[in-house]
Amino acid sequence: MKNNVLILLLLYIAAGHSLADQTYVCSNADGEQQRTIKVIYQDQSSKVPCEVSYQADGKEQALFRSQDREGFCEKKALEFVQHQLDLGMACGDITPLLQVKPEALEVYSPEQVASYKKAAVFSQAVSVMTPFKMMMTEYYHMEGEYPDSLQKIGLRPEDMKTSAYVSDMTIGAGGEIYAQGNQDLGLDTVIMLKPDLTLGGYMHEWSCSTNIRDIDYCEHDAELLYPMEKKTLQSN
Repeated sequence: MKNNVLILLLLYIAAGHSLADQTYVCSNADGEQQRTIKVIYQDQSSKVPCEVSYQADGKEQALFRSQDREGFCEKKALEFVQHQLDLGMACGDITPLLQVKPEALEVYSPEQVASYKKAAVFSQAVSVMTPFKMMMTEYYHMEGEYPDSLQKIGLRPEDMKTSAYVSDMTIGAGGEIYAQGNQDLGLDTVIMLKPDLTLGGYMHEWSCSTNIRDIDYCEHDAELLYPMEKKTLQSN
């Protein structure tokens, strides 16, 4: 029965009977953590262009976008809701419908599931890095330059290895924030958030780079290395 209901739900969404923005709110058992996944249509009379946004800890970002693939955003949103369920979250009335694994319905290929899960873990890693942007910005406005060590912003290198989402984190001389992936994301994964001074130096606009592919909101840089690794290569 659950299988039939979910298949009908997927077909209903893909057919585009309702073009109102679709919102799924997921939370943990005590309600302290809340995450919102939303399908946003740029034109309420058309299924495309569209995007899937993800909001957690007060931060919102676009995970997926499509200009012309109907049903793409709806499918990605449901996949992301499924991931929240896998993490132990509850997602309102839709939770019982999505507790059937996508693989059992033969809707998704193993490659699609793996790619989606990697994007979800990547998003969590970027969320861990986000608070450090404020620390770098505040230091710059006080000192007129970016810190060149974690110690200058009151942090210890050993404390950067305790996150469940990244295996290590450090900063660069130009205000860059680097993170190294965990076991799920891949220990060879590197993410860099880089500040760019705008509006006469009063604003810091951040760009994202990574050495893995297919992350819509992060530029691919195959040569990106974690700073410690870069120093090791230069010394050899």
